[in-house]
Amino acid sequence: MARLKVDFKGDVKALKVFMNKRKFKKLLDDEIGKATIKNSLILVAEIKTRVQQKKFKKNARVTQLIKGSNKPPIVDSNDLLAALQRQVVNSFKAVVGYTPGTPQAELAQKIQKGFKTKITPEVRAAIFGKLKEAGVNIDSLADRRTRGVLQSSKRPFLDETFRDFQLQETMRRNWKLATRKFLKKASKGKAPSA
Repeated sequence: MARLKVDFKGDVKALKVFMNKRKFKKLLDDEIGKATIKNSLILVAEIKTRVQQKKFKKNARVTQLIKGSNKPPIVDSNDLLAALQRQVVNSFKAVVGYTPGTPQAELAQKIQKGFKTKITPEVRAAIFGKLKEAGVNIDSLADRRTRGVLQSSKRPFLDETFRDFQLQETMRRNWKLATRKFLKKASKGKAPSA
């Protein structure tokens, strides 16, 4: 029996890639995956840059004395910024933020939304202890700030970054370019790299 060998070229070769589900998916995943990784790295870097450059609302005088600085909690130490992470779920999805259930995630959530803390006798004693260390005459303090509730302002460092239109456009552009690269490779009938 005679065999006929056909060499696919041009449009037929491209069609063969599009018709081969495995090759098609691999090629698409490769290109979109690169853009997803790039976008997640951009997002993490942008969040860190914004936190370090942002002018946060000043802490109350008592808070400054207790902490020994005017730095907001997000930049007190690098722990919170260092814990910011990205996880690529698949070629089309990456998660940027904090691991749920960790102290950093809980603190980030409180900083984002602001919070109120009830002043218990233990908290009041700790506040007065810190103020005494700072050389403050606690008898001269107005009790208002150490009774009832201690309130922290909102500092939506994640939400502001996620909602930034220009940043969203940059990420859309990256995915659009990845789609074009995918289509260009697929139309040439190139098989994805192994």
